Amino acid sequence: MSDVLAWLSLLPEAARLEFEADYARALASGDDDEIAQTFYGWRSTAFACADPELVEHLSEPLVGDHGPVPPPRNLTTG
Repeated sequence: MSDVLAWLSLLPEAARLEFEADYARALASGDDDEIAQTFYGWRSTAFACADPELVEHLSEPLVGDHGPVPPPRNLTTG
């Protein structure tokens, strides 16, 4: 699959396998929103994995309350 989706090469092997399983489930669901959310979520994860400083920062424990989490947005319509 990484010959079509070059960003997959940025993921560690275990994460690539997890992406493939998640994406297969999303495709099987036939839900365009789920497919888009799965695709874009994993693509963002791959780009984050390519930045060692970002990986280190995101791996640090959270301290304090960071406030409410906004609801997810629909990725197919913006």
